[in-house]
Amino acid sequence: MAAFASSFITGAVVIFALASLGGAGARLAVPLRWRIAAAAVCLVALAAADLFSLHRKSYCLIGMWRQARQSLVRDHPVTTVAAVWGFDTGLAITTFRVAAVTWGALVLTLFGFASWWIGIAYGVAFTVPLLTLLLTETNGGQLEHLLRRRPLIQSLSAVMLFAAGGFLLIPIL
Repeated sequence: MAAFASSFITGAVVIFALASLGGAGARLAVPLRWRIAAAAVCLVALAAADLFSLHRKSYCLIGMWRQARQSLVRDHPVTTVAAVWGFDTGLAITTFRVAAVTWGALVLTLFGFASWWIGIAYGVAFTVPLLTLLLTETNGGQLEHLLRRRPLIQSLSAVMLFAAGGFLLIPIL
């Protein structure tokens, strides 16, 4: 569990640092008002993607629909597999997501409205509840109940993304 959690957080820091570095040049060259408008449009589009996914009763339609290879467990030690799965999942763009809010955080980082260290917060916010769930006596019924919360998570994600996009537009209107 420690290998998965630490690798997940590492992957999250890597992807958010890359987003921050990738947008550094644009942040210098593109006026703030344009970056605000572009980020707001992206956030609203992500909210629409969540609503579309909710309507289709599926996970977020944005991103890769894959997971780390399950066959890794046959060829490598469990700790190594946990670390690979954790890093892959922590990268946030390499596997499927329930909702688009993670993409929203990456957009905000890319446009300079969030720092690379948001990857730490994202990683901890994902791994602490997961580890808590795994370390407690969770049965199949409780897990099934959690999995059925996809519509609620997507709805909350859409609301947050619409609100964030709207709040970004306030200074430029």
